[in-house]
Amino acid sequence: LISLRPAGVPLMTARIERKTWTQALELWRPLAQAVQRAHQRGIVHGGLSPWTIWYDSEAERLTAIDVGSWICESVPEIPEALSWWAPEFRDVPLRRVPSPVVDIYGLARLLLFLVLGSEEASKERPSLTGVPAFAIPMLSRAIDPDPSVRPGRIEELLSATSPSLLEAYDDRVR
Repeated sequence: LISLRPAGVPLMTARIERKTWTQALELWRPLAQAVQRAHQRGIVHGGLSPWTIWYDSEAERLTAIDVGSWICESVPEIPEALSWWAPEFRDVPLRRVPSPVVDIYGLARLLLFLVLGSEEASKERPSLTGVPAFAIPMLSRAIDPDPSVRPGRIEELLSATSPSLLEAYDDRVR
């Protein structure tokens, strides 16, 4: 789920309809788990955004690209892509300090992208209509501009967004 040559197109350019909460989790969870495994090996992606995540509509799969490319000043940056990054990570490359909370911010924004669409999800404080009540506190923390407020581990984000009570959530209500 982390690749140099993924199938599909960048998520930002994909013709993808908004997903229900359950559909979004099914699509997003394997990516979040792949980033979690990278963190366990000491690797921070640093640039998670709809521009660095590819969507393969045939396989219904998300794949991350450009792992660690934030460190290289020669990598061309798309201003629209930077707006999806954690605020503390939008500085010039040599001043960026990677940490798991940067990726947690990106993962939360990606989940919101799938549920809310690009326009709403990219807002500093998006309307979380369509997000189940049990997930709102964690997602609000995960996209907080202050990194000290965000959860420190992807496990926290995963468990708070899909608790065992998920079956009780009526996905047809939007």
